[in-house]
Amino acid sequence: AQRYSPTGIEKGYDVFAAIVRALGNRQDIAFHVVGGFDRETIDLSDAQNITFHGTKPANFFPGFYTQMDIVISPNISSCRLQGGKGSFDGFPTTSCVEAGVHGVAMFLADLDGMNQDIEGRCLFEPGKEIEIIGRDADLIIALIEYYRVNPDKLRSLAMRGREALLRLYSFEQQMVPRIELLKDELKRS
Repeated sequence: AQRYSPTGIEKGYDVFAAIVRALGNRQDIAFHVVGGFDRETIDLSDAQNITFHGTKPANFFPGFYTQMDIVISPNISSCRLQGGKGSFDGFPTTSCVEAGVHGVAMFLADLDGMNQDIEGRCLFEPGKEIEIIGRDADLIIALIEYYRVNPDKLRSLAMRGREALLRLYSFEQQMVPRIELLKDELKRS
């Protein structure tokens, strides 16, 4: 993801860096960062298991995602950082949707309570289709550890998340209501 501030705090890079520092020399875990981040963005201590890919074109990602298990997105709006609300880049973010459609388990922050439709129903079932995370690195590490020793549950989370995305962003869900609305408007005019 691109960063919009010196440390990428709005993308949750500070939380991600804390996770990397804690798990940075594990042989069984590898971290990957795509976008405008590097080892100098935030101190990562002596972490050895992290790869920085830089900014990549769209055709890079399908193959990349096949090698990933989890996308971690502890995003926070710049307004919330300043004590307010609003100005958020979406839930789930585009990069998480793309990863999830490719079968990557989604660990997403929802600090603004956006995991709901207009009638208040959950879009994604937490713990079944996605994991809702906050900005506490220790809690995220505990989730990573849980799924590390329960890989079948991680695979199920990823596949159910993928199915939810395909359902939510399907032609029937996204376009049919819009087409019907336009048809109704045309009839009225």
